[in-house]
Formats: sequence, C-alpha cells, structure tokens
Amino acid sequence: MQEVKILVGLSGSGKSSYARKYYLEHFNEPWCVYSSDAIRKELFGDENDQTHNAQVFDKMWERVKKCLDTNMNVIYDATNLSHRRRKHLINQIRSLRKDIFISVDVIMATPKECVFRQDLRDRKVPEEVIWRQLINFNIPTYDEGMNIINYVHTNSCTERDDYLLSVINSSQEIYINNPHHKLETIFAHCMEVEKYILNKVDVTEYFTYKDLGLYHDLGMVFTKVTDNNNIDHFYQHENASTYLSLLRPHLNEQHIIFQSTIIYYHMRKFNNPQYDLFIEHLPLDIKNGLLLLNEADSQYSQITNNEVIN
Repeated sequence: MQEVKILVGLSGSGKSSYARKYYLEHFNEPWCVYSSDAIRKELFGDENDQTHNAQVFDKMWERVKKCLDTNMNVIYDATNLSHRRRKHLINQIRSLRKDIFISVDVIMATPKECVFRQDLRDRKVPEEVIWRQLINFNIPTYDEGMNIINYVHTNSCTERDDYLLSVINSSQEIYINNPHHKLETIFAHCMEVEKYILNKVDVTEYFTYKDLGLYHDLGMVFTKVTDNNNIDHFYQHENASTYLSLLRPHLNEQHIIFQSTIIYYHMRKFNNPQYDLFIEHLPLDIKNGLLLLNEADSQYSQITNNEVIN
C-alpha cells in the first residue's frame, strides 16, 4: 500500500533527522523525501525565507504529486503545526487516491532543546520563531483524515522530566493580574483545578485524570503579556499547554493523548460561540473530560459564558 508520512514539529525538533534516518532504514523501499526548507533554499537561496511560502508549498506539492503518480511513498517534511494546513494537505492527497495510507508523525522535543539545537546549525531559526511555533501548535486529531498518528520523542525521559519540572517551578513565580482569575499564581490555579478534578473522579479513573489540572494552564508560563492597564493576558496558552502535556514521560500514552486533547479544547467554551454544538460532536470520553475540566476551572475563575477570556 502506498504511504505518505506527514511530519509535524517545531523547528529543531528533529524532523529532518528523523526523515533521513527513516529513509536510510528503508532504502530498499520506494521512498521520496521532500523538505520545505530544502525547497526554500533551492528556489530563493535561503532556508529561512518565509516570504514565498505559497510558491514553496506549490512546488513541494507538485513534486509530491509526481512521486505519488509513480507509485512511490513520500515523507513530507515541514512544520505542519496547524489543523488547517494538515487537513488541506490530506485532502490533496486523498483527491489523488482514496486508499493512500497517511500517517502523521509528531516529532517532539522540548522547546529548550529546539532552541539549543539552533546553535549547532549553519541555518539558525530565531528563538522567537520557535516560541511562536509553540503557541501555534495544534494537536493532530483524526478528523483531519489521517490513518494513524504517531508520537516520536527526541529527548530522553530524564531530559523531559527535568524540563517539565523547571516549567512547573517557573509557574510558582508567575503572578496573574487578571479579573477572571481568583488565585495569585499560575501554579496555585493549576493545583486547585487538579485537586478539584481528582476529588470528582472515581478511584478507577484516578490515573486517567491525574495531572490534567496541573498541565491545563501550564502554557501560561510562555504566553503572559501585560496591557497598558496592567492586566495580564495569556493568548493561545492552551496550545502551549497541550504541547507540554504531550512531552510527559512515564504515563500511559493513551492517557497523555486523552488529557492533551482535552487541554487543547478547554478554551473553546469561552471563544467558540457554537460551543454546545461543538462538544456534541466530540467522542464521549473527551466530551465528559472537557466538561469536568471546564467545571473545575470555573471554580477558580470569575467569568460568565458570554465573556471571551485569554
């Protein structure tokens, strides 16, 4: 069966290294590897050029289509961080042949590691770009049309543990000055939500929900901005929180993906006017978990359903 592997990841996460390794390990199979960075350099002389993305991805699709038309398999190497981008690409592939097997391989590394790896490269992605990518990360979901989603970690469990602990420690020192929040720090809010959830769930669901509250707003550490009235905002913090949640080692992967999906959706109640319709289309376990997190969150927030918060 013909296959397309769509890579997803921050700059410096290890996507291109993963693609090369996979290609070499399957050298006797018909694979093509296409990289958006390589095409940028070929066409415009600079892998960092973001001013010609339409031309870059048009050329990349032209080559992918040609490869698929000759019954080759494809590794599609780009950041592919958004639902919209992935879904568009998958629809393009399905328009050629419905039976092509599409896997989305999410290449995970700590943001700190992604920044560090830039120092080892000739081509350096600016640090602020990586932080921007973090808050634009959309967790892949099967409604995009892929056949399977794989998570590949390029940091050791110890490195991930150490990094996440450092973020949790930072959350204890970051104060929240926002009328929607009752508690002083990010950590205090997350821990109260965590306790509320674990007090609500059955003992048989303890490990399914453990740390959901702790991680749900942890991305606030990276998204705090203060306006002219000295009010703090945390735009798109749910995306960064989702990414941090997915980095966790040791926990059952199914539980991690379950919790991370709930975290990704938890702000929809406040920024999606069709929220009630939205949740009715979710799998029942995700819907129930999301309702529980929203309930717990509301205990430590001062907000009505008609308000939009960040």
